[in-house]
Amino acid sequence: MQRGPGGPGGPGGMDPRVEAQVKTILTEGQYKRHQQIMLQMRAPHVITEPDTAKKLGISDEQRMQILDFLVESRPGRGLGGPGQGVPGQGGRGQGQGVRGQGPDHRAEMMAKVLAKLSAGQRSKWAELAGKEFKMPAFQPGRRGQGGPDGPPPPPEDGGGNR
Repeated sequence: MQRGPGGPGGPGGMDPRVEAQVKTILTEGQYKRHQQIMLQMRAPHVITEPDTAKKLGISDEQRMQILDFLVESRPGRGLGGPGQGVPGQGGRGQGQGVRGQGPDHRAEMMAKVLAKLSAGQRSKWAELAGKEFKMPAFQPGRRGQGGPDGPPPPPEDGGGNR
């Protein structure tokens, strides 16, 4: 995958070709919201990416402080270096990280990162990220319509009466 100014892919983390297709499908307002949600899903690390840091007016010193904090906050830190944990003890062996820690950990990390920003930078972040998007919790065993735990599929005739 190509690397764009916002990290892998492009500003939204997507392959630039996919991002271009999404932009043609969505309305202007929908696309703006899509970009906001992508920022939220990639937080807190997205704040240190050059494109986002520039939009927020983050200095190189602030960016390094945030990066240091994120590295020090990794699960398994001290068990063989940054991100090199022991399998079964919260390190890389279990695929742990901000994403693997759940929404509470992610929110806590984001609050600590935002605390390192000025009031103006936090305001700009709120503008870029938009209204908080709450990702529905993953529910193991739910497979949607027709699955073992879901409703039956609609009748072949579309459910109309004859």
